[in-house]
Amino acid sequence: MSCTPISVNLATQFFSNDPVRLYGPIAKALATEVPYISVLKSGTFPASVSAVLSSVAQGRPYLGTSLANPSFTPMLNLCGSCSIPIDQNGTNQFQYNAQINNGISDKICLNQGFSAFMGSLMAQLEAYQQGVVELINADIRWSLFNACGVKVVVQPGLQAASMITGGEYSYNTPIPAVESEATLPFALLQAVNRYLRTVVRCTPFGAGDARHARFIGSPDLLDSLRNDLGGAAGPGGVAGGPTVPLGSLAAGGDQMARDAISGYMFTPTYRGIKFGEDPLPLRLDWNGSSYFPVDPNAAYSATVGTVSIASQAWINASHEVSFLFYDKSFERQVPAPWVGEGKAKFERQMFGGEIQFKNHPDMAANLWGDWGVMAYRIGRAYRSIYPWNCTAIISKRCVENDNVVSCTGITGLT
Repeated sequence: MSCTPISVNLATQFFSNDPVRLYGPIAKALATEVPYISVLKSGTFPASVSAVLSSVAQGRPYLGTSLANPSFTPMLNLCGSCSIPIDQNGTNQFQYNAQINNGISDKICLNQGFSAFMGSLMAQLEAYQQGVVELINADIRWSLFNACGVKVVVQPGLQAASMITGGEYSYNTPIPAVESEATLPFALLQAVNRYLRTVVRCTPFGAGDARHARFIGSPDLLDSLRNDLGGAAGPGGVAGGPTVPLGSLAAGGDQMARDAISGYMFTPTYRGIKFGEDPLPLRLDWNGSSYFPVDPNAAYSATVGTVSIASQAWINASHEVSFLFYDKSFERQVPAPWVGEGKAKFERQMFGGEIQFKNHPDMAANLWGDWGVMAYRIGRAYRSIYPWNCTAIISKRCVENDNVVSCTGITGLT
């Protein structure tokens, strides 16, 4: 870091108790809960093993007889084992590694913080935490979009199977170079769901009657699906149905409800699919030959400093991505704690995105240790379990008008 201490004037503006400029509580943007963590397993990337690991997925055995018309031998004619057909088995191996993202804030000065109003520093910390949460969610979206074993590009006039790329045992399926020309209707979503269960042999979440897939889409897309269903959707959202208190469901043994007490609550099942909302979906633009991602944020000059604002490019993006998940698609791993060996000890690393305040004195710019920074480090690896249990769906954004009509004046009041 360069030897340039923070400007006193700038620090005073950031943490000032001047009532003309800033007074009272700061309005804090809340981190919106999103459901991606709820569809992934969690684990640890081990230390002192290898920089690159292999994930091994056991394949379904290829039996020595047909499952359409299995061949059985009359018991009286069977003696010995010489004629028994040999079944075949195999595995799929996928390599993966751990990666790290770091971030650091503007300099924060002790002397200006001394005169700041109560809560100003905590407000900046909470805003920074929100940004890190959004970064983690964005990383999951983008990583899974690329790594999913199945890709779907919505096209009018085609059967569902013709829109699907990849399949069972597929991983990192390339993004099809085909422009989507339609939004995702519920009939197609259900057709893809049937294809995944019967052809790709995806493993549902839950057990028994509670088996289901999990769909994650934008508010616009979820509204479109609900309008597609019409009265079948019911009054309770995309899937409809009566609203039952979460605690009652959990007490009754509903595992989804138990998970939702500490995680994300998907809406009730409709035709084997539960629905979750992503308020900040991955959006794409088509350049004539391929898709490219659109950053949802743009820099905005605030009264003091620079903040994020929703980018017009993202608001006007032509396409967006939704996901249909089955169980055990990927495991998100965090690097194991490692501090060195023997007398060679390092500071313990925090890889979960925790915000840390770093304040290290030096003989040049920070002799008294009176300024520091907020910093974070995110470490993660994605281990493929059954990557074909993850389907990324590219559809065109067809946002209709709100059918607002003009009126001539006050009517119907008498």
